[in-house]
Amino acid sequence: MAVTQQTKKRSHVDRLDILLIGGAVVAVVVSAILSFYASDGHWFQRSGSLIVLFSVMLEFRQLRIMDRLRQHAPNIGTGGISFPTNNIPRQRLMLHRAAVSAIVAGTLIWGYGDIPFEHLAR
Repeated sequence: MAVTQQTKKRSHVDRLDILLIGGAVVAVVVSAILSFYASDGHWFQRSGSLIVLFSVMLEFRQLRIMDRLRQHAPNIGTGGISFPTNNIPRQRLMLHRAAVSAIVAGTLIWGYGDIPFEHLAR
């Protein structure tokens, strides 16, 4: 199967990917500033849910795009089942790893993000 122009275009980072990453970063920074000045960690803690939301959306996009790239990759291996990860563009793999890491970080912030601010308020 030939790789279509749309599939080639999707192999690189696009505006929506950057918008999702930027949304997560802005949520953390703004909420950390609000929590610092309010001496209350609730804003920062709530930003964890936004990080998880943006990161899950980014990861869903990555999985869909990588699936499309797999469909257009040549069948390699026994019975055409295996798919080497070196056929996936490096940017997509980096975004995948970043999204999974952000999901974990967002979950930790969502659960425990208020604790550091409680110690600052004392």
